[in-house]
Amino acid sequence: MHRGFIGCTEDGLDALISLKGRVSCWLHIADERPLDLKLIVSKLLSLGCCHFAISGPCAEAVHDEIDDTLQDRDDLILTTWCTGPIAEAASEFLAVDCPGGGESLRVAVVCSRSSVSSFSTLAEMVRRLGATANNEELP
Repeated sequence: MHRGFIGCTEDGLDALISLKGRVSCWLHIADERPLDLKLIVSKLLSLGCCHFAISGPCAEAVHDEIDDTLQDRDDLILTTWCTGPIAEAASEFLAVDCPGGGESLRVAVVCSRSSVSSFSTLAEMVRRLGATANNEELP
């Protein structure tokens, strides 16, 4: 179950630091793997991230790298990936609950070299999340 959505680019993660709690994160990698992936994961874990959903053209490779980063942790962190369109990724993201159940804040983060592309993709992600959560059809 989700309790709300927040969207940001990777540069905006520091602004979320006060949100502590159960967080489920949809991380869309628009280009190739970000150079600072471990830093991004670390910041999201400090927010209380219990689920990483990865999408984009290199989603599987990024997912595997995040799994490698998380393997020595004692807590259960769920990771999923989707290389399909954003509408499919939104549906899959909302269908997964954090380990242990309960509510989680849904955070959508876009990693892209282009600011314009980041905000455009983020707007589409948030639009799709809202439509999926409300059982609405979008073209």
